[in-house]
Amino acid sequence: METYIIEGLTAVVLVSLVSFAGASTLVLQKSLLEKTIMYLTAFATGALLGAVFFHLLPEAIEQQGTYNQFIASLVLIGMLFAFILEKGIHWHHHHTLEHKGLPGQNANMKVIKPYVYNNLIGDGLHNLVDGLTLAVAFFTGTSLGIIIFISILIHELAQEFGDFAILIKGGLTPKKALTFNFLSALTALVGFIIGIILVSTPAFLNLIVALILPLAAGNFLYLSAADLIPELHEEKNPKLSLIQLIFGILGVFIMYLLTFVELA
Repeated sequence: METYIIEGLTAVVLVSLVSFAGASTLVLQKSLLEKTIMYLTAFATGALLGAVFFHLLPEAIEQQGTYNQFIASLVLIGMLFAFILEKGIHWHHHHTLEHKGLPGQNANMKVIKPYVYNNLIGDGLHNLVDGLTLAVAFFTGTSLGIIIFISILIHELAQEFGDFAILIKGGLTPKKALTFNFLSALTALVGFIIGIILVSTPAFLNLIVALILPLAAGNFLYLSAADLIPELHEEKNPKLSLIQLIFGILGVFIMYLLTFVELA
């Protein structure tokens, strides 16, 4: 097996294992965990917006050479897809409850909020691009591969705490949150395999990345603006709302700082 494949595969596995980072919050007591999840949700909101405007869109624009209608259309398609997905989940849930003779929602039934699925899909697309990127980077050279790997590792570590909070806040049990988040992370392995196959045809590889980046940006925009920000508005305590705002800004700021890591 080629050396760059072994190096890249090792990097992908390590990046995927970062998905378990959010589990560290489970050592907290239930009351403290609920408060922590609220603040991490605010952090995740800022991190998602930061990922869109500091990473996904700039990378898409850099690849295209300019911001154009192609990128704008894909971002809107990503948002529209997220909206349709949520509508479908809402309809399926409502239809199932009516079929069972329940008036909208059983009090004993824990409902999974649709944005959980959107987060997993958006994160899966993002991880797919990470896998593609690692394949190309290590194919180009070990030094570049290591630089890209460190950048992605830091980025994922910062984001995974927020992702875990979103899944818990959306109704998943901690065990299911960890399982699905890990499965979403494994799309990086799929992306890496695709990248290894396509490194000999860079034009086709660039086309795939050009499609995925704006679609993931649209998904993350919808998730943060349509789902998470309204969740944050449920907090009425001014002091706690201020703390949420600080965590949101921190999420944005960390995504901004990671742009310098990528340029290093």
